[in-house]
Amino acid sequence: MRSLLLFVICPWVTACGKFAPPIPPEYVAPRAVKELQVATDVNGVNFSWQAPDLEVQGKPLRFIDGYQIVRKEMERKEQLLDDDIEYQKIASIDDTHLVELDKLKEVAIAENRPTRRVSVPAEMKQFQYSDKNVQPGKLYAYKIIPVNQGGVEGEVENIIRVNFRGDASEITFIQESDFEEEIFLDVEP
Repeated sequence: MRSLLLFVICPWVTACGKFAPPIPPEYVAPRAVKELQVATDVNGVNFSWQAPDLEVQGKPLRFIDGYQIVRKEMERKEQLLDDDIEYQKIASIDDTHLVELDKLKEVAIAENRPTRRVSVPAEMKQFQYSDKNVQPGKLYAYKIIPVNQGGVEGEVENIIRVNFRGDASEITFIQESDFEEEIFLDVEP
């Protein structure tokens, strides 16, 4: 009887704690894009950025599907705070650099090489988008949102406000965390 009791209790005790509680998808969402640059020309607004390396929790990024580029058209700068004027998705950009990295790591394992030095070519982590559907004299706000599996949105570090005038456009980066202060300080009488 005693050996039967040990036989029943031992697997239960040793298995306890093997599984961690489920992690909410927001915890593995990507951090904001890196090295965001914006330029304008007579044809539109041009964006370039680098893929994030980390999740919002600070761990190495494991999942990313791509990026959503959203835009809000405004009449005045203070409308950036107006929730009645919504951002519209104008593009989706796929990101496959992590899928390719996993494939390269599998090859390294098969060849008995260390995986910690395996990386994808830098150009696989560089992205660009051009919004050609803009009109001179219009005011726009943009966000580039990294998205992981399941459509969970990652961090956005900056809102980009563009007063489009071709080559002479005004471009302002406003940190998402404190953009309300920026808008009120920048309002013209």
